[in-house]
Amino acid sequence: MPSDISPDVLYTMYTKWLAYDLPSGVQEKIEALSSQVMESIGDVIFAIYQFDEKTGYEFGEKTAEVVMPALMLCYFIGYELASGKMQRKDGTDYLIAATEPIQSFILGNVSALAKQGIPIQDNHKKELMVTAKLVGDMANELCVLGIDNFTHVNYR
Repeated sequence: MPSDISPDVLYTMYTKWLAYDLPSGVQEKIEALSSQVMESIGDVIFAIYQFDEKTGYEFGEKTAEVVMPALMLCYFIGYELASGKMQRKDGTDYLIAATEPIQSFILGNVSALAKQGIPIQDNHKKELMVTAKLVGDMANELCVLGIDNFTHVNYR
């Protein structure tokens, strides 16, 4: 983790807010933003190395398993901020910690390809930076969406 925020703290926050229904349209918005991130990750990884169809499908599933909960957590960080349970100055550190699994997933896959002798071209490195920025942008957007929707939270 990039900070002192433990995975246990993030998990507790995530599971606490899962007990509440999402306001109308929020799930779709989260899925749309997550899809943008997953597509960007897939595009850059597939540009580096062309997988067969089965491996590509499995990679997509693994990508979703990492991206979806991490970005959902960014939305819940917005709830924490709006509820006053989290100090505004700590929000960025929590967003960085929440998206760290995505960044590690990307880096791990690129490193695995490089270890296999697959060259990582300069244009791939640029695309990786674009993807990293997109992850941060989506984390911020979802956090703001959480803040904006906090007053519409309903316990199940």
